[in-house]
Amino acid sequence: MNRRRSATNSSAGWTRAGPPPLEADATLIAAELLNNARRHGKPPSRLRADLRDHPAGRRTLRIEVHDGGRGVNVEQVRSRWRHPSAALSTGGRGLLIVDALADAWGDLPDRPGHTVWAELRTRQPAAWSHS
Repeated sequence: MNRRRSATNSSAGWTRAGPPPLEADATLIAAELLNNARRHGKPPSRLRADLRDHPAGRRTLRIEVHDGGRGVNVEQVRSRWRHPSAALSTGGRGLLIVDALADAWGDLPDRPGHTVWAELRTRQPAAWSHS
């Protein structure tokens, strides 16, 4: 099964978390993170998505992709985008897309490998919220 279809199938239940744009953004983020794991990481790669409740009654959809490769230096990636030569680059747009769509994203070292994560705010309040 190709990774984009896998990400689309994984997102089928996400529509309850928010409006259709959330599903589209989540699907694109998952596909980009899976593609990065395939191109730059080491197998196996694993996709995980769940809803998380946060203080102040907000809820996020967290998307994680784990692989056995080296981690991503988030600050180094972001600094490359600010460099004038970045416009001439023929690759490296995947995390730029993730950065544009996600409310937050990053990389967590893990043994073995690492996990790249992204969070999207939902319109749905946290399950324990009183608002």
